[in-house]
Amino acid sequence: MKRTEKVVEKRGPFTVTHRQTIHEDFNLQLVVDEVEGLDGHKVDRIWIDFPQEAVMIFPVDDESNIYLTREYTYATSQFSTEVPGGAIEVGEAPEVAAERELREELGLKSKLLTYLGQTCEITSLVNHSTHLFLAEGVQVVGHARLEPGEIIEKYIVPLEVAYQMIDNGEITSAVVEIGLWRLRRLLSTR
Repeated sequence: MKRTEKVVEKRGPFTVTHRQTIHEDFNLQLVVDEVEGLDGHKVDRIWIDFPQEAVMIFPVDDESNIYLTREYTYATSQFSTEVPGGAIEVGEAPEVAAERELREELGLKSKLLTYLGQTCEITSLVNHSTHLFLAEGVQVVGHARLEPGEIIEKYIVPLEVAYQMIDNGEITSAVVEIGLWRLRRLLSTR
C-alpha cells in the first residue's frame, strides 16, 4: 500500500514537508520523509515506524538454567539464539504480554516476573521499543503454540553458559545481549 501526503510536522531540528508511506504491514510502516534542516537544505529520511511495543522474556528455572530459543530470522536468513518474545497487543499490559508469550512460545509459566527495563533498537532508522522481563521459577505447563510461519526450538543452558555464548559470538542479537547483561547485574546484587 503506497500512500503520499503533504505533511508539515516538526521532528526535532527538522521540518517534515512531505511523507510517503512505501509499505504498511504487521503494524509497521516503511516511510520516506522529505525534511528541511536548519540550514534550509532538503533531504530524504527513510525510517520504519513500528510503534507497537514488544516484550522479550528471559526465563530462568530454580536451578539457574535459562530457556533460550533457536529461531530462523528471515531478515538475516539464518538461525539465531533468542529468547521468547513478541508484540504487545492493543490494550495489553507489558507484564500480561510477557506471560502470554512465555506460554505461547515455550509452554512455560513463571512464579515471578521482574522488569529489566526497555530498549530501543537501531534508533536512527526504526521507531520501536521492547520491554525486557526476567521470568523466575519457570515451569512447563503445556506445549508451545507457535504462529503460522514461526520456527522456534527451545533449549536450556545454565546461565553462565549463556553469558559465555555472548563472548564467543553464539548470541548476536543486541536485545538478547542487553537483557542478559541486565539479568546478570540484577542477580549479582541479590
